[in-house]
Amino acid sequence: MSEFIKCPKCNHSFDVTVQMRSSIEKDVRSEIAQEIRDETLAESSNMYDHKIQSYDSEISNLKNIINEVSSERDQLKVSKIELDNIKLNHENEIADAKAQAKLDAKKEFNQIRETIINTRIEQETELRDLRIKELELTLERLNAKVKTLNKSTSNVNSELVGESLEGAVFDTLRSTHPLDSFQEIQKGQYGADIEQYVRTKNGHNAGKILYEIKNHKNWNDQWIEKIRKDGLGFDVLVIITTTLPKDMKNFGEKNGVFICRYHELKVVTNLLRYALLRSNSITIRESHKETIQDRVIEYISSPEYKFVMTNIISAYKDLDDSIRREENYLRKSTKSKRAKLQTVIDSIADMLGRLESIGDATFTDIGFDLPRLLDEPRVDDDSEIEEE
Repeated sequence: MSEFIKCPKCNHSFDVTVQMRSSIEKDVRSEIAQEIRDETLAESSNMYDHKIQSYDSEISNLKNIINEVSSERDQLKVSKIELDNIKLNHENEIADAKAQAKLDAKKEFNQIRETIINTRIEQETELRDLRIKELELTLERLNAKVKTLNKSTSNVNSELVGESLEGAVFDTLRSTHPLDSFQEIQKGQYGADIEQYVRTKNGHNAGKILYEIKNHKNWNDQWIEKIRKDGLGFDVLVIITTTLPKDMKNFGEKNGVFICRYHELKVVTNLLRYALLRSNSITIRESHKETIQDRVIEYISSPEYKFVMTNIISAYKDLDDSIRREENYLRKSTKSKRAKLQTVIDSIADMLGRLESIGDATFTDIGFDLPRLLDEPRVDDDSEIEEE
């Protein structure tokens, strides 16, 4: 049943039952909350104590672990130092071992290389020896063939070389002495090789020269006897050879026979031909007793007269050219001086003319006459001094 009570102060009426219920519920709730709080606190305290205990145990365990780790770390430091020392020693040992291994490998490589090289050299030497033997055998066979061919062709080659030398000598003689006549003796005929008939300018025969041509490696004295037999009736005998006798270094005479080489042919033939012409001239002069006029004509026709006249004409031309150069130089110098003197005279004449016009006086009355130049020789402006 509800029971209302009115407040004397505020005149507010409220239900006591409700208020008491709310108060009781409040107290009960506070008690229940307190109990729950106490139980919770107890449980929390127990839990926290358990946790703290567990934490303490864990901390002690950790401390033990840390101590163990510290001791292990110290041991590790010592071990690391020992390991570093061992590593350093090991590195030194490794370096020494590597160096020794390199030396050993190098020695082994050198030994292997020397072995390979020696083996290769032996192989190459064997192959080379075999090749040399093959080449020696081939060379011997070729030499045998060459000797056979040389024996079969020596006669033909000597004949060809001799004929070529004979042809060269014949052409040289004809070109050197165009006035003379030559006859080439064919192979198989009796006699030497070439006959030369020396002619004078008038076409008269002045002598005969016989040439024997030899193209051999060694000199043979029998050639002299042969050409002397073949050269009966000839004035001069000449042997043209590729090899001189041992007692001769240049062309010369031996037992009445002149001996020379091909490159000396022109000199020798010119000397011999000149000697024949002089001898023939002296013989004709003595035999026919030539007149003075003939002798003069002969002298004028001789090389000596030609040489003297050539020198005289050359000296005359040189002297005449020198005199002409001096005359031209004097003429030009005189002309230049006269031109300068004429300029002076013209200037004086002009000055006197002006003075006469100014002062009304004549200088000719006082005996002042202008000089008169002599007629100068005429010299061409284009003439030049000739140079040597």
